[in-house]
Order: sequence, then structure tokens, then C-alpha cells
Amino acid sequence: MSLVIAGALLTAGVAYADEPPVTADIAAGSKLFHNGKPGVSPCQSCHGPHGMGIDAMQTPRNQNLGYAYTVKQLVNFRSGARKDLTLGVMGVFAQQLTDQDIRNVAAYLNSIPDDWKDLSDLDALKASGTPVGVAYKGMEIVRYGKASRGITACQTCHQYDGRGAGPVYPRIAEQKYVYLVNMLHHWRAKERTNDPLGQMEAVASHLTDDDINNLAAFLSHARLTAIGDTFVPDNDTVMANLDLKH
Repeated sequence: MSLVIAGALLTAGVAYADEPPVTADIAAGSKLFHNGKPGVSPCQSCHGPHGMGIDAMQTPRNQNLGYAYTVKQLVNFRSGARKDLTLGVMGVFAQQLTDQDIRNVAAYLNSIPDDWKDLSDLDALKASGTPVGVAYKGMEIVRYGKASRGITACQTCHQYDGRGAGPVYPRIAEQKYVYLVNMLHHWRAKERTNDPLGQMEAVASHLTDDDINNLAAFLSHARLTAIGDTFVPDNDTVMANLDLKH
């Protein structure tokens, strides 16, 4: 199945009009994700068969984060703008991906039915000795922030309870707990810096270790809807022409 991907060209936060449409082949993206290609291991080896991530490997969910966001991350890995701070392999693999490969696998990942769940088992993580935060304390930061400490509410950018605001801000609801904890530490240490306008580094610089654990506890199981608020952004079909050179 092929998709015509049309819209604004996004690069470094700048939009360009009148760009020709590009296409993405979901079937080809599925093949790459599940089988890999010469020089590229199957994505499912680290991210699981449905792209839900694996806490034991510290790898993230990459299913339904948003097409444009997924493309940007793969382009950043390929260019070196983002370093793989987990297993150290994404840069090597991404360098073997063509522009079309990137579009295809991003389209596939954002076409997987969202009712397929494999959320972090917080009880098992806690039993294994992993520090696990308090979800309701994380919810307070996600929804309201901590103005007294310079912490902006996560939903300011990532929408209600982290359900995403494509094409720029990814879905962080139902992301893997271990990955959320690790990545917030990396943002805080300025080891990851490929976000728009340095927003994540600025916010994370004010987070304590307890804040990070609490945020991850809430977000890893955050629901996408609430009573009286059933809107879910269509992140899986937010399609845009992307300058894959950046």
C-alpha cells in the first residue's frame, strides 16, 4: 500500500509551500521493520514486533508517535544531529537508509492499529529494583507544571496527557517507562539536543530525579482520552513533505 504524502515542507521549524508530494510505501516499510536490509538489522529486534519498545533493552516505543516526528528522528540519526544514547546503533543503521526507506518505515509505524498495547509493567520493574515514581505526582507536572521551579506543563506542547501534537511534538503517552526516564536524564544533561528551540533541555534542567520518575510513571500509562474529552490528534496520518537532507 502506498500513500501520497502532501503538505508543508518542514525543516528546522521553517515551512515551505508548493513542494511536490512524495510517496510512502507502507508494505515496504513493514518489510524493512520486520526483516531489515543489508547493513540494517530488523527494527523489531530492538523495538518489538509491534514497535512498542522493550524496557529490558531500554528501547522506546516508535509506533504511532507521528509520521513527521519519526522521519525527523531517523534523518537526525543519519546526519549525526542525534546520537543513539541507548544502544549506540541507530546512527550506523540510519546511514544505510535511503530517503524512501525513511518515509516507508515512518509511514508503516504510524499505520499500526493503536489498539495494540504492550505497556510498561511498573510492578515488575519495581520488583526488579528499578526506581518507579508516583503517577499522580507526575500527572500534576504533565497537566500543570511547576511554575515555582520553572517547569512548564508537558501538555503545553505535547497536548493533553502527552497524546501528541504533530507534526512537531511527539506522542509521549504510553511511551516505555525506562526510555522516558533515561531520555529525560539525557535532556537534562544536554546530551540530547535535537528538539525545537532547545525546549526540552530548558524544561528538563529544572527536573529532579524524583520528578523524572514521577513523570515516567504517569506518562507510561497515560490515557489518550478522558470523560468529556475524546479528541485524539490524528498523529498516525499527519503527513508532510520533509527535507530529508536535514
